[in-house]
Amino acid sequence: MGLSQIQNAEAEGANSAPVSSWRGLQRFYESVSVAEASPSEGTAAVAEGLSAFLTKEGEAAPAAGPRGWHVIIDGHVLKTIGLRELLLPTKAAALAIAAEFAMQDQTIMSASTPLYNLACTAVDGYLDGELDEAVARRELRPRADAALKRAAQAALDRGQTTEESGEVGTWLWPVREACEAVVAQGLDAPIGAISAVCGTSSRLAEPVLDGGMGSVYENEVGKLREMAKDYLETDTTCFRVMPGRAVADLPLRRQQDQAYNPFLDWFEAKYGTKLAVMEGFSDAEHPKNAYVAIEDFVDRADHFLLAALAALLGATKSATISLALLHQHVSLDQALSAARVEEEYQIAENGFVEDGHDTQAIQMRVKASAATAMLALIPQSRPTSTTGSFATAAHASTAPETEASSPSAMVARTRLRRLFDVAAAERRQDEAKAEFQALVKARGWDKLSPEELEQRVLEHQLETMTQEKMLSSFGASGRSD
Repeated sequence: MGLSQIQNAEAEGANSAPVSSWRGLQRFYESVSVAEASPSEGTAAVAEGLSAFLTKEGEAAPAAGPRGWHVIIDGHVLKTIGLRELLLPTKAAALAIAAEFAMQDQTIMSASTPLYNLACTAVDGYLDGELDEAVARRELRPRADAALKRAAQAALDRGQTTEESGEVGTWLWPVREACEAVVAQGLDAPIGAISAVCGTSSRLAEPVLDGGMGSVYENEVGKLREMAKDYLETDTTCFRVMPGRAVADLPLRRQQDQAYNPFLDWFEAKYGTKLAVMEGFSDAEHPKNAYVAIEDFVDRADHFLLAALAALLGATKSATISLALLHQHVSLDQALSAARVEEEYQIAENGFVEDGHDTQAIQMRVKASAATAMLALIPQSRPTSTTGSFATAAHASTAPETEASSPSAMVARTRLRRLFDVAAAERRQDEAKAEFQALVKARGWDKLSPEELEQRVLEHQLETMTQEKMLSSFGASGRSD
């Protein structure tokens, strides 16, 4: 029975059924095409924000980015689910999404437009995050520059002259030389020197624990960064069944080792850190640089790559499998096979559940296929080792690819972002202090003793919390009287 026959049968059944059936969104258009277009307002704003951050004062901003492509539905530009114009970087991507809409029959099936769905996630979910972080870094640059110079001067005052250990290259600097460069140049110093200075300060070397960049990283990009690290912590490739007897006698353990070990070997070769492998339900304790690698990947991805990563994490439940597939180290079939080792074993042991196991497998393949297809259609969004939001003109390395993707390079780029974390945290503290001082002045509390002031502030906080609770209850009740 074909799709149209199924739809007709459902329509006939609906006439006699006591309850209405879901009919979906009826096709409302006749023609589908693609057209070249100038960048949309959102994309142009991101480019402007990034350019403003990357360009030094006195320098001309780089030229506008390349033109994009629109999908045209009956003469109108196709919009995202969030009602924004969908601008695609390549004609191939536009044609692929146009084909999804052209193939729709009488009813538009969302499940049959995976590329469009993924593109909407990229534009609606992650494009604003790129803009937010770019603009915020621009605003925070003076504060970050001052914090960095203070750390460099403090290290010099302490007489800290030790050198960074490990390889010698673009990303590793002797501490004294790095501090002198940073005191003189600030954020315009080479990124390796900035990293060395950050390493002298526990506050700059480690992430800010009280909310990071606040309003900056409290967006979908920041959520994805944390989600990817969570998936790494519980990565399926890092766990094995606990052997009650010899490993050779456990078929599942043999399958796990055979499927997972190549991914662990690749991760170690790619990122220079070995992931922990646990048995049973023990917690995996990965090296710190493993999480740095995840942060660095997210930091340097554009919104299409971020959407692809999110889709693969959800499909495979594994950060290592997702990264290996995005880097084209494995094929789609190899990645999905590894992600389904334990489920296929359970099916072999306990039987196949129709409309359960098969549906899940199809949904996994559709999500993963959309992610890999999107990057094939937009090759400039593929992960690289030398591009990204922190590979600025001043900080872009002329080192070979292997050095730019080395552990020291990833640490350097991550420390640069954390420097802005600190700047944002300081700004929030200053804003909170200013609000407190304004409150004290407005209430006439400036003449109170410290004990009395503390009591008044506590009473004010309780009053505010009570009012917020009442407003929340009023809103939830839906009453308007």
